[in-house]
Amino acid sequence: MVVSLIILGFILLILGVLTPIATGTSILISVILFVIAIVLSFKKRKAMNT
Repeated sequence: MVVSLIILGFILLILGVLTPIATGTSILISVILFVIAIVLSFKKRKAMNT
């Protein structure tokens, strides 16, 4: 789940670099996906620790 979000973020980031028109939105989406992935991984780590 988390890995797929990160991969999707990388793909969107690469597409954003390749297409200047959609750069702003795709970078924004990829940043949001990265944040979601980080939050999910932290939640999983906290759940494992407790």
